Amino acid sequence: MIPLLWRTGFGKAVLFCAAASFCIEILQLPLIRVTDIDDVILNTLGGLAGVLIYVAAVRLWPRLGERFKLAKKAVET
Repeated sequence: MIPLLWRTGFGKAVLFCAAASFCIEILQLPLIRVTDIDDVILNTLGGLAGVLIYVAAVRLWPRLGERFKLAKKAVET
């Protein structure tokens, strides 16, 4: 959903997913929870898969991207 909200680039969206996952794992350290690097890796791969699905969907259905642009402009005005 990140590309829909902020029109970021491919790399920035994946980096944001990795950073968000890393922050969640860091916040779990003081709790009695298990932190694992696998969670960060798998969440980042999930974010990558989501961005790839978005890119494929916009290429297959160009109107999909236009619909969100119009909705964003309506909210801004």
